Amino acid sequence: MNRPPPPPTPTRPAGPLWTVELRWFVDGALPDHVGRWFVTALPGAVRQQSRTDTYAHVDSDALSVKLRAGLLEAKGRLERREPVAVMAGLVGHPERWVKWSVPGPSGPVGTPRDGFWVHQVTKRRAWADLTAGAVGTCACFAELTELSLREGAAWTLAAESAGAGATAEELTAALARAFVEPPPVALGADRSMGYPAWLRTRRPADGSADDRDR
Repeated sequence: MNRPPPPPTPTRPAGPLWTVELRWFVDGALPDHVGRWFVTALPGAVRQQSRTDTYAHVDSDALSVKLRAGLLEAKGRLERREPVAVMAGLVGHPERWVKWSVPGPSGPVGTPRDGFWVHQVTKRRAWADLTAGAVGTCACFAELTELSLREGAAWTLAAESAGAGATAEELTAALARAFVEPPPVALGADRSMGYPAWLRTRRPADGSADDRDR
């Protein structure tokens, strides 16, 4: 049975949206064998067109502010749990988040060099629905995303369960059922974090983030 397509990009205010997420980041270009593993494990995966998100400088691992497809999105972390082992080679911190979206500014908002909007991240994502294998009523999905920004390439593997009743246990179980084989690259708790924490490890090449108060 064909999996449903990913949800459309929102075009109007939405939220709050509660999610539970597991995410890992790896620096460097996405290896071909990792991409093959993902689409083999999840044959219904849909490859989406690339998009560019622009992130504001926020000095916190628990808060994200970004511009995305005409929306201004704010996302806050409510909880970060101790690591859980999804399977061999896949250990991460489940995190609970809440997100709000409102219409973004209609005019220019600056560039990564202005000291506020410090990261432009181009994302090319493969997405797969895991809801059919989930135990609860919340929507679950997995993604493998190639990332490109001025500081270099990276990639991220993630799973998310959306809804006020989403739980880490539900998400972990759905992910373990979906991936019969472990990932070909070990992803441990040290690589498990949300976008805000990962972006804080990325220093703009021209030092604009460091110079913002000078």
